[in-house]
Amino acid sequence: MSEGREAAVALGAELRRLRRERGLSQRAFTRLLGLSAHSNIADYEAGRRIPPRDILRECETLLADSDGRLGDLHSRALVERAAPAPPTSTEPPETGIRGHGRTRGVLLVVATGLLIALTGGSVERGIADPGRAGAPAPSTWDGNDPKAAGCVGDAVTIASAPVVTAAAAVLGAAHVPAGTQVGLVSLRYSPSCRAAWPRFEPLLAPITDQPIAVTVTSHRPADGMRSVFEFPRLEQTYGDLLLTGPGCVEAIATVAFGRVIRATGTTACRSSGGHS
Repeated sequence: MSEGREAAVALGAELRRLRRERGLSQRAFTRLLGLSAHSNIADYEAGRRIPPRDILRECETLLADSDGRLGDLHSRALVERAAPAPPTSTEPPETGIRGHGRTRGVLLVVATGLLIALTGGSVERGIADPGRAGAPAPSTWDGNDPKAAGCVGDAVTIASAPVVTAAAAVLGAAHVPAGTQVGLVSLRYSPSCRAAWPRFEPLLAPITDQPIAVTVTSHRPADGMRSVFEFPRLEQTYGDLLLTGPGCVEAIATVAFGRVIRATGTTACRSSGGHS
């Protein structure tokens, strides 16, 4: 078992056990969940991918998981996935921006008592990560973790978009205007892997006890393939990759502050450094 995937593998094994107990094939279960390909279920059950929360809730309902074991394993898998890489790794992690091309974040104060801007933030524009640019293309697949697949060494940012609040909202005594930028979503691309994935960078830090959820999605419109990753804190995070051979990929980020404030951003669709 790969290091750092124990909970994801256990979650997959429990999904498979419950599905088989109900006499469902992967294909039949896929139809019940409304997914487009039964390979999604195969990836979930093998621990290669973690199902998003909405799919997990559907699984709990369809499989009558009354003891909450699926939910517990799902939470553990998300924490496990968010853990930093072991310090012995020589590959630069897909967290934090390295190299040149940095610009200092602008200090803003928005809705005093709720949000403040981070200082020292940065925006990267097509600057390659250092490291393994000359490495051979690793074997990868849709929904793979780009770091685990060895794709981050030659990764560049090929598109980006602001993540902004869709409407004005009031949280306690604080007013958050519509169009407030809370972060930046970038589309990362690896020439050696011929794959792209989303990365979210926060520009604002919350001062609130409201629960926060960051969702990053890679979407390939040509065939409707999506890979969704959720993170429970307002920090830099990245999602799973999609291959660009079948078509261009776009990166989507959504930030939810409780049930009150929601911000979204979507990049242009790209298949490489050029336009789609």
